Amino acid sequence: MKHVWLDGDVLVYRAGYAAEHTFRRISYTFEGTTVSRRFDSKKAALEFLDEVGLDPTSVKWDVEVETEHEDNAIFNARSMIRNICKQAGTDETNLTVCLSGPSNFRNGIAVTAGYKENRDPTKKPVHAAAIKAMLRRCYNTLTSENEEADDVMAYRHYALYRMDTDSSVLATIDKDLNMIPGWHLNFGQTDAEGRYNMYEVHPTEARRFFWKQMLTGDATDNIKGVRGIGPVTADKILAAAPTETELELMVWAYYHDAFGTSAAARLLENGRLLWIRRYPDEWWQIPPTLQEKIDALYHKTGPEPVAGPATESASGGGAELPDHDAVSGLPAAEAVVL
Repeated sequence: MKHVWLDGDVLVYRAGYAAEHTFRRISYTFEGTTVSRRFDSKKAALEFLDEVGLDPTSVKWDVEVETEHEDNAIFNARSMIRNICKQAGTDETNLTVCLSGPSNFRNGIAVTAGYKENRDPTKKPVHAAAIKAMLRRCYNTLTSENEEADDVMAYRHYALYRMDTDSSVLATIDKDLNMIPGWHLNFGQTDAEGRYNMYEVHPTEARRFFWKQMLTGDATDNIKGVRGIGPVTADKILAAAPTETELELMVWAYYHDAFGTSAAARLLENGRLLWIRRYPDEWWQIPPTLQEKIDALYHKTGPEPVAGPATESASGGGAELPDHDAVSGLPAAEAVVL
């Protein structure tokens, strides 16, 4: 049976908001009388206004939210978990729900733009706390410390994947985890028969996805990539780079053109923000071959190499990697290469 590593943060939001219903109310004056009408969506309200010939800016708009009892939100969560386990071919004894704790190392290394500062931290489902309490009471859960739930579920999954590629599955709707090889189950996507989208990411696909994100950035998390490069353009750019080394050099060329003398710092900052950990306490590092080219470009002499943790390098096996954090001013950390 596969072990399911479930993104509890996403589950809480989807189950919670499924128990909330948002309506749009418009109020306007017609022949001296105030008229008020409620619609299931803004689109429906706009269609009505167009039909009766009223300017949307001439009416008063209000948002109304109706919330179901918390038992319904909890039922939503448990139903989703049952369906996820069923499709993964396992049961709830082989499930771990991963939740994010209050601290995250990415907040301290985001220099260009505040990490996730484009989100409203107060916006969450009314029953979020009740759902989390149920998850901790009824299921095996892990709560992250100074990292995200994504990191915890990724390196726990990866440990099993390295022993048996069919032993584990990541259940989330977060595209970021596509940089982790193995089985994935997207419970935000269903087919015509209501089955979740389950697919396998191969190691080469995982590496290419990471470098693609290095070009595009991640608007959801407020990580700035290279201006003007979206997913489609990034795919076209990287199609011309069939090997790992060529991927690195291609992305570096675009960073150098876009950011000039701050390109190395931006590369390291974005890499550490975007990289989902495959090992506990892992820090992404600029690959050694690329770092040599960067040092040569700026006529720098690299510092003495220090031993990195015993993890895989781009060429496989462990590697001694230089601590190049001085290039960006980011905190010193263990060097791990994709």
